[in-house]
Amino acid sequence: MTYMPRGLGMGNADTLQQRARFFGYKRSYLGYCRIFLDSDVIDAFSDYVVHEESVRQQLEEFRTKHLPLNMWKRAFLMAPGLQPTRRNVLTLDHMSDSFSDRWFWVRAPQESEAIVATNRQVFDAYMTAHPFAPLAPGLYGQAATRHSGVLGVSLLDVYENLLVGIGVPAADDSQKYYGAMLQIHHYLKSNPNELCDVYFMNPGDNSERAIDSTSKRIDQIFQGSNRQPGDPEYYPGDRFLHGDGRLAVQLRRLSLTEDDQIVATDIPVLAIWIPDKMDQNWLVQEPQAGVGQ
Repeated sequence: MTYMPRGLGMGNADTLQQRARFFGYKRSYLGYCRIFLDSDVIDAFSDYVVHEESVRQQLEEFRTKHLPLNMWKRAFLMAPGLQPTRRNVLTLDHMSDSFSDRWFWVRAPQESEAIVATNRQVFDAYMTAHPFAPLAPGLYGQAATRHSGVLGVSLLDVYENLLVGIGVPAADDSQKYYGAMLQIHHYLKSNPNELCDVYFMNPGDNSERAIDSTSKRIDQIFQGSNRQPGDPEYYPGDRFLHGDGRLAVQLRRLSLTEDDQIVATDIPVLAIWIPDKMDQNWLVQEPQAGVGQ
């Protein structure tokens, strides 16, 4: 029997783990175990199990593939009320977030010419292997038929044959993308038959987006709405091109401008809309200088 009157406190996961004397090596008499905890501590321990299983799975994948641990990116599923340890212990910056009914997009896709070239190949290979077709006007209006897509495609296929191959050069973009990938991977473990939609925005059109002259990031990737509902040419805007409760991926090939001058062409840009059913908080830490990601 365990009686723990202490609350969650600062929410440090390592401290929480040390208190868990009731974990492990009790399978043969599990029915006799009794644990009394505050409700927030119960939730924290339940969330910590998800975190630990994710870490073990990542390490097992590295063991199976015989990869060195210095290539392992420190990225974890971690509930909003928890942090890994005391802040003065962490020497590297980290980011914690969750995507839920909102978009992620790569804001600085042009920072590496090598990654741009690889992403072009990944985009082309995926689109060649799948039957992209103009969107039906009944989905988002007549104006949206300029976009093409494959709807109801396997999310596992999209994850393995598209998302895994995408390179993200900027550090903060990379952290968010890795977090989004953790959410998707975690959901797929329990829902391997999940479907999603992939859109290719304005194929054949030389679309332009501006980048900020200071941050070198895309100011706004999504085209806004056009006209009013009921108008034959009404368009709800790029942000609304996603199914109800189903993950969506938007692919773009853009020219980037700075101070009204084109500075890069044919830049592949990825955007992902993640529904709230895939909500899962994560933490990604900056890699050490010189260490693989």
